[in-house]
Amino acid sequence: MMAFVREVDRANTSSFGFLYLANVMGAMFGALATPVILVELCGFHHTLWIGGAMNAVIAVLSLALGTRYRQQTPEQSSELSAQSLSLSKLTLTDAVLFITGFTSLAMEVVWIRAFTPILGTQIYAFAFILLIYLAATLVGSSLYRNRTLLFGRNWSAAELIGLLAVFAFLPAVLNDPQMHPDSVFAVGTFELSTRVFPLLASLIPFCAALGFLTPQLIDERSKGSPCKAGNSYAVNILGCILGPLFASYLLLPRVGVKLSMVVLASP
Repeated sequence: MMAFVREVDRANTSSFGFLYLANVMGAMFGALATPVILVELCGFHHTLWIGGAMNAVIAVLSLALGTRYRQQTPEQSSELSAQSLSLSKLTLTDAVLFITGFTSLAMEVVWIRAFTPILGTQIYAFAFILLIYLAATLVGSSLYRNRTLLFGRNWSAAELIGLLAVFAFLPAVLNDPQMHPDSVFAVGTFELSTRVFPLLASLIPFCAALGFLTPQLIDERSKGSPCKAGNSYAVNILGCILGPLFASYLLLPRVGVKLSMVVLASP
């Protein structure tokens, strides 16, 4: 998609942030609509068919856009093919993207384990946490897209990482049962503890700061180049893959939930 934007608007140097915002918005609505509406009304089998049909619509729209706009020029093709992945070219920015991807998704696994006694079954713990994670990320991405209008200046990566260093410890601190009185309220046929609100709220600052930082780093690194953005985003996704495996199979079995939060917040 960045390559397509580059073809039709050569001056655009922040297309990743725009596409990232749209992608997170879709992910949030998908995470909300699937368990609450689609599965309840259509069942698992038909929900999968709906997802497949939506992918087919995306393919048709992509083909339509490809025929509407001009084709890529030879100069652009040469530029894209010349920017291949090279491990020797990985930068400090890529290291930050890997670490934030690794720790954030590992923390999500730990949060699900930690909050399940309060949220109830793991299915609903996962749904609540995923929704909060994506909604807060959407807020952060929206702030990034409107950063100059809202703040009058750009926040530096160092400032954002400093905020992350503080926000990452909030779930570990607010997960203490002694801090909140426990009472139960009903949501339809389900019962939830009132402790769910401070716990889920503790995730919002961290996820919002991360939603601001990730597209900013990749836009600054790529300057609109789809290959550079793809390489950096791949490094981030690699961290997102390894983080949950590390948390599930190594960290949680050895040190438990509380210490796992602290260990993952430290980087």
